[in-house]
Amino acid sequence: MEEDTLKEALKHAPFGYALHEMLFDAFGKATDFKWSEVNHTFETFFNKHDMQNNTYVQMFKDDPLDFDWVGYYADMLETGKGLITEKYIRQIGKWVMVYAYPFDSKRFVSFLFNVSKRKSMDKRETLLKDALDLLDTHIYMKDKDSRYFYANKPTRRLFGVNEETLIDKTDHDFFAEETVKILRNLDLKILRGERTRQEIETKDRSGNKKHYLEIKAPIYDSLSAQPEGIIGISTDITEKKEMEEKINYLIDHDSLTGIFTRRKVFETLEAILEARRDFSLAILDVDLFKNVNDTYGHLVGDKVLQKFVRRLQKLLDDTDIIGRFGGEEFIVIFNGKHKAKAKASLQNVLDSLNESPIVTEDNVIELSFSGGLCTPNEVEETSPIKSILALADKRLYKAKNNGRKQIFTD
Repeated sequence: MEEDTLKEALKHAPFGYALHEMLFDAFGKATDFKWSEVNHTFETFFNKHDMQNNTYVQMFKDDPLDFDWVGYYADMLETGKGLITEKYIRQIGKWVMVYAYPFDSKRFVSFLFNVSKRKSMDKRETLLKDALDLLDTHIYMKDKDSRYFYANKPTRRLFGVNEETLIDKTDHDFFAEETVKILRNLDLKILRGERTRQEIETKDRSGNKKHYLEIKAPIYDSLSAQPEGIIGISTDITEKKEMEEKINYLIDHDSLTGIFTRRKVFETLEAILEARRDFSLAILDVDLFKNVNDTYGHLVGDKVLQKFVRRLQKLLDDTDIIGRFGGEEFIVIFNGKHKAKAKASLQNVLDSLNESPIVTEDNVIELSFSGGLCTPNEVEETSPIKSILALADKRLYKAKNNGRKQIFTD
């Protein structure tokens, strides 16, 4: 009864079923097989009728299949172990998965499944992976524990792994700890359903730094509709960032002396005022600098300004900010210093110039400067930058009109 029920189920099964018997020649070599039982689905796989009790050679004598099924099944009977394979059947234009199991030394059963749809999807997936491998950017996927389960070729090359060794790796395997924390925090945002787009600086385990534009989004589970993973696209923007830094440096720094430009000094001054930090500000003017240019030429004059700035940088504190105001005028912001201490610092520079003149090639040039010094609490708060600069400039001209080579603070 149970056997009859099973046969009836196989007869109407949505997959192909057949019971085979191998045929041998007088020398015991497998030459053909016949179908003892076949269901309707099995026959439709091959667009055949009346396959039962017919042989393989008879059914396909006019257009043989491209695979040696007789040899394949004969090997299976010899080993006594079941086999699984997938083959493309040219005659029907379909991919078939075959499960075959031996009953004894002659008989075996096979089950056929149409896997054309999956193979088509596999092909599309392969094409997609191949296409992603060609992109000059890093594309990857992680699970909710931030373990990698996919990365395109540029990403694998960056990490020094292949498709197999990538699996279950985490950022700990590729990046320094501070970068791992940044990336994990980003991942946690994505797993909460957010999407992110931001520039980050990374450091690998060897300490090498790079900049990336990171775009990340959640991968949702189709059943729970909850984020189950992360897809990310990272574009290396290190060269772009380095170029930006070079451009910003050129914008912010005077091309002759390398110190801050007037614009950058004003920007810095505004930030200090907003932070309400104490400071003093001085405007300096190199005394009689026109005479240097007239006597030695502008090229020597440029070198004198460079050496003057180097002297300022050497004798002032690292926290003091030096900028070029224009021509031979300079601004110094003394961070956290009251006027008396700032004046003492500038007087030290004046004394140094008096004791050690500027030397350029064959020229020894005596140099001095005049200065006006003030603090923000001496001016109106309504327009502090303009008022501070105006007061310092006023005191500078007092110093110049009173014989130069001195710093006025009132």
